[in-house]
Amino acid sequence: VSYIDVEMWGAEENRYFQLSSKYGQDVEAGTYKVSCNARADGGGVCLFATAFDGNYKSVYMVPASGREGGLGNGWQHVEMEVEIYGPTILFYGISTYPKFTEMPCHAKWFSAADFKVEQIPL
Repeated sequence: VSYIDVEMWGAEENRYFQLSSKYGQDVEAGTYKVSCNARADGGGVCLFATAFDGNYKSVYMVPASGREGGLGNGWQHVEMEVEIYGPTILFYGISTYPKFTEMPCHAKWFSAADFKVEQIPL
């Protein structure tokens, strides 16, 4: 995914969106950095990474800066470290789904771009 721009309308409890890498990325045991550039007008928009086997899930909330600050027009560089303990397929993306992120979504819109997965050398 290179760029997404989402507007969500209706009642807050019905604003769900989740986009994942289609095929995932094969990874070996190690520490990885999952990152993207993103912006949101409210809390609850999260960068996520999850293992295909279901043994790992991590979420990191995008700062709610609207269209101000950050890298310009509200864009923020968002990253998190992911520890993988064996070979698996790592899926990553963006989610506002509260049952997945374990936090409510208050955003009406968000954008995300430039998703990357990089292994951190020992």
